[in-house]
Amino acid sequence: MAMAVLQVSTPEPTQPDKQDILTDQKPIVQAQPKHATLDSGLPVPDMPALEPPPPQRSHSGTLLTRTNSNARAEPSTSAEKVAVIPKGATVTLIASEGEWRQVAYGDVTGWVRGDNFQIP
Repeated sequence: MAMAVLQVSTPEPTQPDKQDILTDQKPIVQAQPKHATLDSGLPVPDMPALEPPPPQRSHSGTLLTRTNSNARAEPSTSAEKVAVIPKGATVTLIASEGEWRQVAYGDVTGWVRGDNFQIP
């Protein structure tokens, strides 16, 4: 599949040449509007902006807890506490959302702040 390359160009305003300066003639300087063109030279049609992709939530691996850590039902300190994971426990990383990590510890799955872990 061929990909089109988008080129955006802004022509420079016209500048007076030496002859105009020497004869004290002042040319009119006009800025040109920006034009977006494809590598074929055709103008790019107006299109709606693309939405950014959703945050990355899929990860895997193991982590080691640095402290006793509260595992929560949602990635928020105000969410229900579902377990306390002891310091030094090895957990399985399931997902990440911002500074939070969703982990599995035994039969418990919960969200813990990422700064509570180290990579073993």
